This record gives sequence, structure tokens and C-alpha cells, in this order.
Amino acid sequence: PALFSLLLSVAGVVVLIFAFEERYDVLKADAAKATTKLPPPCAIAISVCVATRFIQIYATTTVGTIGSAFSMLMFSFNKEEAVTANATAHLIAGTIGAALYFILIIFNLFKWVPPRISSLLCLCIYASLFVVSYSWPFLPNKVKMSVNGSDWGCYSDRFDWCENLTEVSPWIYYTFYVLVFGFAASIMNVAVTTLYSEIIGPRRQVYAMCRGITFVTHHVYYYLTTLLMTLRHLPYHDVTSVSYIPIRAQKKQLFLLFS
Repeated sequence: PALFSLLLSVAGVVVLIFAFEERYDVLKADAAKATTKLPPPCAIAISVCVATRFIQIYATTTVGTIGSAFSMLMFSFNKEEAVTANATAHLIAGTIGAALYFILIIFNLFKWVPPRISSLLCLCIYASLFVVSYSWPFLPNKVKMSVNGSDWGCYSDRFDWCENLTEVSPWIYYTFYVLVFGFAASIMNVAVTTLYSEIIGPRRQVYAMCRGITFVTHHVYYYLTTLLMTLRHLPYHDVTSVSYIPIRAQKKQLFLLFS
């Protein structure tokens, strides 16, 4: 996946250099005809778009970080089964997402479903994943306990809530997983970006500045989410162990980012 992403990035740069031609004739003509100066864009609307992006990044990072550990605890998967299940879910979600992008480009579905309604619908789908993956007390089965140092099941010697933890169906969880990251994530990426552009309007300098702010906050959200999740589990682990190399790396990256 990393090599494929690198090849896609290189291909994108090549296309931008040799195939993309940027023209401002229409913008210059419209600017010449304009008699009044445009008012500044709505700060509240921009903040809502940024907050929506934060919710998406937070949910994506959370599920992506604990996905394998969650499946090993909740579904009693061993390491190989957890990796296989999550990789398969990612593959299906990625395939659906790629197909959906092409459908959006070809058929322009936002003519029938406005971006604002699409964003609200996708946020509800995101929330549904956490609802169906919650260990509700009325569920019939309990999770299995980890025995003899096994890497699956719930560690009752670390967590006092293992005995009362109910088991979620893996079929329901991974169905909503694919629905969220294959359908909702793809729709939201396009819908929120479209809304963002419409809110800013034909203000090239303001648009560039706001896009830069969004880009920075995107990475800050990612780092903060990872740090918060790691700090949340500090009482249960040895902070000097290899498992906490990621948090030290994240702190170093944050230092380099803002230094």
C-alpha cells in the first residue's frame, strides 16, 4: 500500500506538470466586471467545515489505531486473523470509495443530494459505527477472557470491566466499517470540500489562506488524536516498552512541525 501510494503521488505530480494548464481568463474577466468588493466569507460557516473535518479525522484515526486491538479483544481474533479481517475491510472500503469517486465525477450526484445534506448524512453514518460497536448490556454473549498470556481476548488482570463486557457481532461491525470508510468517508471528502469552496467563493487569496489553515489543522488533529489515545492507555502499559515508541515519535514530529 505504501509503495502504491508513492506511485500515485508521483503520477499526480507528473500529470500536474505536463497535462494541467491553469488559466485565469474567466476570473480576470469577472473581476473586471465586478463593481463592488466582495464581503469577507462567513467565519462561522468556515469553522463548521473545519470542525466537521476534525470529527472525520478523529473518528478515522481512532478506529484505524485501535482496529486490530479491538478485533482481538472483542472477537477473540489472533494476530493473523485480526490483520486479515482489517485488511480485507480496508480493501473492500477502498474499492467502494474509488468507485464512488468516479461515480461522483461522472454523474455529479450533488445535483440531487446537496453537499450539506450529504455531510449531515455521513456524520450520522459515522456515529452509527460507534453505536453498533458499543458493548451494550443487553447483548447476549460475553467476550472471552485472555488465558495463559494469549494475544486475544480481554485481559481481566488489567481491566476490571472484562467480566461484564458483552460481545459485538463481527459481521455487524465490519459491515458498518465498510459503510463508513467506503461510502461515508468518500462522500464527506467531496461534500465538505465543495461546501468550503462555495463558502469562500471567488476569493483566491482568502481561499489559499483558508486551505493552508485546513491543511495544518488536519495534521494537528491527526497528531493530537494519536497522542490522546496513547495517553489514555498509559496506566495499563509500561511507558518504557517498545509499544510506546509511537508516542515518542509523535512528540518529536510535533516539535519539528512547530519549531
